[in-house]
Amino acid sequence: MPNVTWLEPKILLDILALNLYTAQNNLKMPNEKELFIISPWISNFELTVTPGVWHQQLTIGYRETSLRLLDLIYHFSKQKWKVHIAILKYGFSKKGLSKDKEKYWHERTFLKKSLRYQASIYECPELHAKGVVTPLAIITGTTNYTHSGLYRQSQNANYFAFDHPEYNGNKIQLVAKLKGARKLSAKDL
Repeated sequence: MPNVTWLEPKILLDILALNLYTAQNNLKMPNEKELFIISPWISNFELTVTPGVWHQQLTIGYRETSLRLLDLIYHFSKQKWKVHIAILKYGFSKKGLSKDKEKYWHERTFLKKSLRYQASIYECPELHAKGVVTPLAIITGTTNYTHSGLYRQSQNANYFAFDHPEYNGNKIQLVAKLKGARKLSAKDL
């Protein structure tokens, strides 16, 4: 099980850039062009981009720059990908998790903007799982996809390439979290 805990923001950016590179160059994808971002809490976090071969389609010029999650969702949408975002349901869950809708206005703003890029947003009643699923790789672990989750907390994260024996099992587990989830519209947020 490849652990990438201390490199998660970098690995996440690499995975997303590599998927876009593959799609933009019409290279064969092992699975459908779908991106799943599964996190009870989510924000428009920032990722630093150091220009390189895999990041050319994400950079501006030849200098280090940064992108926010919404920028990446835009790039995937532009390439006609299906983008799915699953979050914890607002309110109280049977398992004791709570999420006050008014307190998370920044999350709701990010999700509304994601809808403009044709992302599908799902509200999952008991969501605790976290991960990013792409056709080429998965990251799964304990990290919420927020600034503090990625940069201020020591979390566990594992990486599986599409040809790793544990890729399919992890993909099935993560994507199953959307089954029965309520699909949200802008007015729900």
